Amino acid sequence: MSWGEVWVNVELEGPYDNPAHLVFFEGGVKVDFQVVPVELLAEMVEDGLDELHERGYQVLFDRDGAAAGLPAASGSAPSVELPDQQEFTELCSEFWFEIAHLPRYLARGDMWVVKSRDWETKELLRTMIEWHASVRYGVGHDVWHSGTKMLEWAAPGAGRAGLRDR
Repeated sequence: MSWGEVWVNVELEGPYDNPAHLVFFEGGVKVDFQVVPVELLAEMVEDGLDELHERGYQVLFDRDGAAAGLPAASGSAPSVELPDQQEFTELCSEFWFEIAHLPRYLARGDMWVVKSRDWETKELLRTMIEWHASVRYGVGHDVWHSGTKMLEWAAPGAGRAGLRDR
């Protein structure tokens, strides 16, 4: 199987202490490769897929046939765990704390710090948007990851929150 010439390959430690490769090929094709330990395959054959693989997977090489009994992926998303009152309050407090710093650092001309704190507020806001979507549409609603496809899963108007230039 060939996708073309490798343009860039990032090697990472996978989620199970296993190697993973994030690869861009000629033409912009991106493939995430993961070497899954045989013990994990046996667990998934016995107990079902974990949240990561439930979204989807394709076995490219299986020398010993260990992956033959894997169930088909449902394509379903991991469910979001909603916060308790304390976690919600702490996240909101941190959001407003970060927002309050922005004008101060902006006035000082500390643009690196402004960008850093601005990004932190966006990360916190994204979490709140995920919680909102999960409350509005149900905890099984697919909020993807890291804001991916936010315009599709967030409530109308929320997917652009914090991203407007003023």
